[in-house]
Amino acid sequence: MDLNVMSAMVAAVMLAMVAVGYFPLFWSRLSGWVAWVFLGVVVLSVTTFLRQGYWDLFRFFAGDHWALVRDGLGGQQISTVFNVGVIAACFCFLKGRLYLIPRADRANWTWANAWLHPCYKCRFWRPRGR
Repeated sequence: MDLNVMSAMVAAVMLAMVAVGYFPLFWSRLSGWVAWVFLGVVVLSVTTFLRQGYWDLFRFFAGDHWALVRDGLGGQQISTVFNVGVIAACFCFLKGRLYLIPRADRANWTWANAWLHPCYKCRFWRPRGR
């Protein structure tokens, strides 16, 4: 077993631990930025766990049958599924960032430009109304 497979196993176990550890917190009435960040953590952990499981671990365990499995699932195109998960997690993180902007100023910002707060001198992605 090579170093890539061993490190992928450790990473997969730790990603599962993070997802399982954060998931129950959804039932504890979280709101605002905390809820969005926790959701992002779970989505990103699950997505990365699945990606590592597919490209690193399943490839190792499938052995000689890997090419058949890979091609049967669309080859490299399967990465689109993992990319959508990362995009969803990033949306959650950015939505959470929006909630960290003071309420009085929040109406001028969106999830897409909240990462620039409090930079009012930025040439691109200025808040609405400025």
